[in-house]
Amino acid sequence: MITPPVGGARRFDGLRNVVRLLLFALAAALSAAVVGVVCAYLGLLVSGIVSSLSTALWLSVGVCAAAYGLAELCGARWWVPSREWLIPRRWGRWGSPVFDILFGLFLGAGFFTINRFIGYHVLLLVCMLSRDPVKAAVLMGTFGATRAIPILALPLIGFLKHRQYDFTAAYEMHKHFTHLDRSLQSLRATVLLVIFGISLTAVLTV
Repeated sequence: MITPPVGGARRFDGLRNVVRLLLFALAAALSAAVVGVVCAYLGLLVSGIVSSLSTALWLSVGVCAAAYGLAELCGARWWVPSREWLIPRRWGRWGSPVFDILFGLFLGAGFFTINRFIGYHVLLLVCMLSRDPVKAAVLMGTFGATRAIPILALPLIGFLKHRQYDFTAAYEMHKHFTHLDRSLQSLRATVLLVIFGISLTAVLTV
């Protein structure tokens, strides 16, 4: 369920809600960036192992990214390790910036809530293999920000369409999420195939 990040407010209250939406998006990006940095430092911690297995690890990343990328292009849905937990709907009734921040933090981290995009796991491996905290932060921060886009976009479109910004609008717009998800399959496939290209380059230059 796409929950409005502003706690079910019935009207879009100008700058106040814009700030809260920004808090949500920034929290998602920051949370993901922290996860990326942790993976990079983990790679540094086991640098000897990563170096000795670098070719095999990059090859594994490439094969996985290519296989799942082609599956996305074909419209297939393969198994992806993921939790099934979702943000409780009642949290959205708090009407508090605390909810917006918590929602962003849980969503951006990627492993607290349901996340059936294999690219997330592949990106974590890329961060570990890079052993570069700055690059990892930028990479995962971008992932977190983009993951927040559907959560922001659908309710906002609902507000523009129905002149309200509440759970009713969110439920209505959620009906269109399936169509949006299908259109995003090509984008997910592109991301995975780009990762495949990066891993192939890494294998050839090791």
